[in-house]
Amino acid sequence: MDPILIISILVFLALSLSIFGVNRLRWEQKEGLTKRLDKVVSSPDEEAEGKPGMPSLEINKLFSSVGKGFTGLSFTKKIEIQLDKADVLLRVEEFLGMNICTAIGGGLLLLLLTNNTIYALLGLLLGASLPGLFVYRQKLKRAEMLSEEIGESLTGMSNSLRAGYSFQQAMDLIAKETQGPLGKEYRRTLREINLGVTTDQALQNLVKRVNNEDMELMISTVLIQRSIGGNLAEIFDKIADTIRQRIRMKGEIQVLTAQGRISSWIIGALPIVLLIAISVLSPDYMSMFFETPLGWGLLAFAAVSEVIGFILIKKVTNIEF
Repeated sequence: MDPILIISILVFLALSLSIFGVNRLRWEQKEGLTKRLDKVVSSPDEEAEGKPGMPSLEINKLFSSVGKGFTGLSFTKKIEIQLDKADVLLRVEEFLGMNICTAIGGGLLLLLLTNNTIYALLGLLLGASLPGLFVYRQKLKRAEMLSEEIGESLTGMSNSLRAGYSFQQAMDLIAKETQGPLGKEYRRTLREINLGVTTDQALQNLVKRVNNEDMELMISTVLIQRSIGGNLAEIFDKIADTIRQRIRMKGEIQVLTAQGRISSWIIGALPIVLLIAISVLSPDYMSMFFETPLGWGLLAFAAVSEVIGFILIKKVTNIEF
């Protein structure tokens, strides 16, 4: 490998580790003071969320400066929505800067280890996809937690309504008792109402943020009840029972389709594992795939086939109800 390239990679890694180390030391020095200040100035809602204010790290500023040039593009609004749904506390420019840095880092790392341009491009793609996969995983995890909490919150609001509370008072009570993502969304909705947003609009904003069928059913029920009246507590009980039955049925289906999902992962990962293993054990045997146009075409065809296979198996094992 070219010595200049090696020196450049080492300098890049050294600077990255230095920035990380300095910011880590600064964060540890300020963490104690920040926690003490939060106890004095934070509101009860912020304390319930369990997320004390953190000092601004220089590494976030680095990510922001790297991705700042992409903030005016059309796709950034969609990224902002996804970050909000995943509850990832990053601005769009910081997220884009993180993508660029992880892509460069992954490409340089594989280039240093393998001295192969194809592997470097693969590392570039993998590094660029890591932040997106993390956000996607966080969004799924948060959506699952929301689905589990909605049924219990409906039961709690139903009991509060029977005790004489109004709908907003019942929501405020449940928001204070719920520590998960649903409690945070309820508190955000109540803050919007207190700041002058109409109740109907605040509830519609809640539906858009959560993007959950059960929540949409709940809010639609509330809006209809506000227009024509009705026993909201009894309706909430019926919706909560329906949600519990749906969760139970979903768990049974997950158990019945577990074998098919595991088989898809094993069959799909086997060619990739064999390709990597043979490339490491006998590089000459696999050189044709990385050094000739025919090999590149075969690898591209194999990659497309893998993706199609995963999609088809997911369609078969994913039962919607």
